[in-house]
Parts: sequence; C-alpha cells; structure tokens
Amino acid sequence: MKKLITLFVKIWDKFDRFLCHALMPTRLRLWWRRQPWRKDEFHPCYSLDLNAMLKMDKQEELVYRYEIIERRNRAHNRDLLIQ
Repeated sequence: MKKLITLFVKIWDKFDRFLCHALMPTRLRLWWRRQPWRKDEFHPCYSLDLNAMLKMDKQEELVYRYEIIERRNRAHNRDLLIQ
C-alpha cells in the first residue's frame, strides 16, 4: 500500500508540473498556479508566467508579482519548517 501511495504522489507531481506549463487558457493556468499544495519553493508554478503577464494591465501585473513573492515566501518558510 505504501508503494502505491508513493507511486501516486510521484505521478501527481509530474502531472502538476505539466499543467503549470501546458494549460492554455491564461486565467485557468493562473488559477492552477495559485493552488497551495506545491511541495517546495522551486516548483515551476512559483516562476513568472510571461505569457499571462503580456495579457495583464499594469494593476493586474503588480498584484500578480506580489502574489508570486508571497507564495514563494510561504513555500520557503514551509521548507524551513520541514527541515
């Protein structure tokens, strides 16, 4: 049973990383990237999505950048607590 759970976690992580890049509608991809279950601070969902930023106005872009920084900091603090 433990091996099955480990396999599922590995598959889910790969699928999650794929969706962070592959979802085409910009709003859907941004929504997916904002989900809080990422394992570490180096997950690709914590990087800037330049394609989405091209479609934002200045105010949306500032909010987006602030959110990215906040999510990275939370993930970093979570990593520190785990170690």
